[in-house]
Amino acid sequence: MQLVIDFTDFLLVTSMIQLFYWLFFFSKLAIYKDISTPFRSNNGVSVVVCAKNDLNYIRNNMPKWLDQQGISHELLIVDDFSGIETQHFIEKMKAIHGCLSYYKVKTNLPGKKQALQEGMSVSSYSDILLTDADCEPNSNYWAKNMSSVAYSHKADIVLGYSPYKIIKKNLLHKWIHFEGWLTGVLYLSFALKGLPYMGVGRNLFYKKSIIPSSVFDDNNHVASGDDDLLINKLSNSKNTAICIHPDSFCTTMPKDTWKAYYAQKSRHYSTASFYKWHHKILLGVFSISLVLFYFLLIINMFTNPKMSLLIYLLRIVIMIPISFKLIKKLEGQFSLFELLIFDFLLFLYYLIFSFSVFIPNKKTW
Repeated sequence: MQLVIDFTDFLLVTSMIQLFYWLFFFSKLAIYKDISTPFRSNNGVSVVVCAKNDLNYIRNNMPKWLDQQGISHELLIVDDFSGIETQHFIEKMKAIHGCLSYYKVKTNLPGKKQALQEGMSVSSYSDILLTDADCEPNSNYWAKNMSSVAYSHKADIVLGYSPYKIIKKNLLHKWIHFEGWLTGVLYLSFALKGLPYMGVGRNLFYKKSIIPSSVFDDNNHVASGDDDLLINKLSNSKNTAICIHPDSFCTTMPKDTWKAYYAQKSRHYSTASFYKWHHKILLGVFSISLVLFYFLLIINMFTNPKMSLLIYLLRIVIMIPISFKLIKKLEGQFSLFELLIFDFLLFLYYLIFSFSVFIPNKKTW
């Protein structure tokens, strides 16, 4: 006699867990209105770019960094032991642009913590706006929008959004864009619910006054995740706001090979092992429930196909309207049909990377 196991109840439970995240966390971001308020502060902002052998990116993106309107600002390039060509180029540009500053890092350590720490110490303004060398602001009002949110919300930290460009219409670049979109949905949604756990250094505002001098020493042995760990340590429900106005986005470049992408994501996920425990639990439950959902769905399709299909459709019906708004709000460059495909591929993605959360990584940036 053949034993047939029906996993319908377990499948339903994992589906309910998933829907909890979509309804409780993601839906709030979907309906959130980022109201642009007039900038009323006399404070300027230091746009800080930590760069390591990124001269081509600096050349391409410097005009947008310099031409920020509606706010006094300094562009500070923090040179983390790049080739001499970087210094020569910036010194030449300094003669043309009065708001451009250059700083050469004194101590060569893995990662960019040292560069960030030294750069902040010499910045002209007490408000810091971080971005990376390969990031291009969506508009000339990027700095103004990020600063305006800080002062209108009385926040010390503002989490911005940085979507990946799709340079080539292949699976790699489309996937990187989708995965970056989902990462944004997660950390922005959690922040709206009073649970900020990370920020991306590609687009991140904070006030220097909230950063104790010892904060960079706590995880100095970890080369990656500087911005993640800084925000995870310092942010809370009262001092953190988000900015998702399209003018405040900074688009960034994707990796060109799966190998490079894997190395990048391994570094990113390894830093999550240093998150606070309640953040790790919330993120872990989301990824594990999705893996179990598709695993049980595949198995249960052979034993109870009708109920399995019904549960799958229930999840999709609730996901779609929320996803539609989030795709528009965060400039997702994929269709709802592609979303369903990528959602299934997350099953494999989380299987590959989730274990990195508990494996600290010491690689360089």
